[in-house]
Amino acid sequence: MMSTDKLFLPPEWKDDQKMTVLFAPFRDRSLNPQSWDRKLKFWTHVISEDCRQNNRIIVDVKELQSRFVRNGKKPGCLDVVGAEMQRSGKLHKLSYYQKAGNSSWLGWGFNTFVWQPMSWGLGVVWRKSEDSSEPRVLHQLLMEKCDELVCGHYDTVEHESTDNLVELGALRSQHASLGLSDREFDLVVQQLAQDKKVVVTQTKERDTVVKFCKKGDKRVGPVSEVELNVFRIQKVQKNLEKQTEVLSQQCDKLRNEARCHVKEGKKTLALQSLRRKKRVEQTLSQKMASIDQLHNMMTKIQDAATNEMILKAYNSGMSAIKSLNQETPVEKVENVVDNLHDALEDQGEITQLISQDLSSSDASEDGLEKELSDLLVADQRAMEEEVPDLPDVPCFSPSKDDSTEARGTTLQKPVAATN
Repeated sequence: MMSTDKLFLPPEWKDDQKMTVLFAPFRDRSLNPQSWDRKLKFWTHVISEDCRQNNRIIVDVKELQSRFVRNGKKPGCLDVVGAEMQRSGKLHKLSYYQKAGNSSWLGWGFNTFVWQPMSWGLGVVWRKSEDSSEPRVLHQLLMEKCDELVCGHYDTVEHESTDNLVELGALRSQHASLGLSDREFDLVVQQLAQDKKVVVTQTKERDTVVKFCKKGDKRVGPVSEVELNVFRIQKVQKNLEKQTEVLSQQCDKLRNEARCHVKEGKKTLALQSLRRKKRVEQTLSQKMASIDQLHNMMTKIQDAATNEMILKAYNSGMSAIKSLNQETPVEKVENVVDNLHDALEDQGEITQLISQDLSSSDASEDGLEKELSDLLVADQRAMEEEVPDLPDVPCFSPSKDDSTEARGTTLQKPVAATN
């Protein structure tokens, strides 16, 4: 809410005499046109700069009256200021942008992301009449944020053939520095779509994607099927990268778990942890191979100069991926195999199917025994390093005479010299 933002205060705010006049309701303009215009200019500037300072595009005129409280008093002229800003085009009612949308994503997206949440949050249903409770949009700030978003996007583009199509949620995250709420951000995207700078569509997977026009172009073209396929490849690649990060952490965790079992002398449990680690490593290796395939695909696509070359690279890459996966969901197979491994190994019964699956990997029993041996050696060395150096044990016992003589020598006092 705006009440929690930093309030913009002009120099005049400290002048009691000036602020008394500026807080007073407007009188008839014909009585003093210059004073009337100065007051309107003052409040237009204050409202605009306050919203700009706090990255607010959508404002509520009634809320502004409570925001600009001075010495316990509220300004009594902001209703006129809001009406004049709207008349001059500086402010537009939120419904103005709803009307600007058409039957495509523009209208649907506005109703879904901006209009319905805003009306629900305020608990009102605005009519088409002049309703002062309806929020307004500062059009100049909206256009400024449009420019900032476009410029910010171009700064992130490395390859125009693949980087101009972005998922809406990812786009919000990439440009969080704009300081906009999700509703205001979606309003910016809609305005860009209205201006033909972007086009917004939904994929078959129900991802909302935004396509930007190429830098230097005045209008954006429609989203092609080739571009959607490239987007899908990028999405799969990102998901695989996240999965490999999790799997790497699981490998470290299982190795530490095996090390703890070794310290506790639990060899069987240590071997079980190492078996699980090897299976995770096998899965990790498969996913990294898929990432390499996808990376090669993206490199070919990014180097391609025409859509025909992009399509050839895409088809080539998809054939490689299909042959790699054998049209079988990798995740489903991995989950089933893991569950079978855990259940059968606990009973000491490993079926031939699972044995064949493991035989293709490097996780042989000899390898596991060697890794376990290495852990034992490392643990023994750690224990030896913790024991301090002690003197050697004597190989003889002192005799009684030696003990007496030693005590006599120790207790004998020196005789003082006499003249």
